[in-house]
Amino acid sequence: MRLGEERRRICFHCANIYESKETDWLCCPKCGYRVSSRRYHLIVDRAREAVDYGYQYRLKYEEDFAAEGAITKHYALTPFNEFLTFVAVAAASGIVGNLSTDLVKRAVGKVREALRREEKGETGGKLTALLDDPEKMKQFMDYIDAYFTCFEEIEPHVRAAIYEEMIVDRISPTMTDRLMKAYPQLKVEQAQEISPFTQEEIFRMMIEARRDLSQRPGLKPSLFEGFWEGVEPESEQNRDTE
Repeated sequence: MRLGEERRRICFHCANIYESKETDWLCCPKCGYRVSSRRYHLIVDRAREAVDYGYQYRLKYEEDFAAEGAITKHYALTPFNEFLTFVAVAAASGIVGNLSTDLVKRAVGKVREALRREEKGETGGKLTALLDDPEKMKQFMDYIDAYFTCFEEIEPHVRAAIYEEMIVDRISPTMTDRLMKAYPQLKVEQAQEISPFTQEEIFRMMIEARRDLSQRPGLKPSLFEGFWEGVEPESEQNRDTE
């Protein structure tokens, strides 16, 4: 994210979705709720990982494994937009934070309504279809739950492929950064297409990535205290949008 760039956020109190620049404290323009940038990103970044690896890549690799009986190829999937990450934040607040199903549903309802208002293009349409489909939403919530609570129990070949994606995504920025420093005349696109690193260097970076992944701070229930307390019931949300 570029310094000063506006980015979509979700308020942890009222589930209002707004845009703001990166600052030490993020403040919801609707209800005034403030949260430190550190706490916000700790939660949202982990929710984004759950969507990317626990849902999107898992679906793809399960599909491949069911068809081929093995994982024979890897992907660079385009991430979903931030709305689905916000749904995962709501899911995590119930899974990790032990918030009531009612509060989680209220937050998801707010995200759904915001998506409908801002829906643009094919991606938005697909997300709305997912959020409006009870079976797909149940699968999504189940996969997010599994990512946070029992990731080690999913099919071993699928889990290994997902973990490999996590490691590659961790080391790719490091490799690109080192290459750009060594060859400043290169464009980023060119740096991403070549790899002057030895197998030993790549292996070392993979070990470092594995260590970083294993040492990530986990989400604790206390992080979700006060979440969604300012979100009105869905019946009132629907009335407001009619």
